[in-house]
Amino acid sequence: MNKPLFELGRVVMTKNVASYFSKTDGNKVQEYLNKHVTGDFGQLDKSDIKMNNEAIRTGEDRILSCYNYYSRKIYIITEWDRSYTTILFAEEY
Repeated sequence: MNKPLFELGRVVMTKNVASYFSKTDGNKVQEYLNKHVTGDFGQLDKSDIKMNNEAIRTGEDRILSCYNYYSRKIYIITEWDRSYTTILFAEEY
């Protein structure tokens, strides 16, 4: 694993994400979290990636990643103050 670029804070996930991945591929959540914290932000456009990189540099904004797991879209959001990271499905946003 690459070196983490920022602190995750407390990692939480919605009940739906926890339930879904406990029945399918529980390791996938950790894989996505590792990608998020090392700068692989998944399926974001260039402007969102630029905003993430600026947020990492300054510590003044949230960091967002988006990954596709089959037909499900998963967001990982680290708060601006790095106190929490939340994992949720796109429809829960």
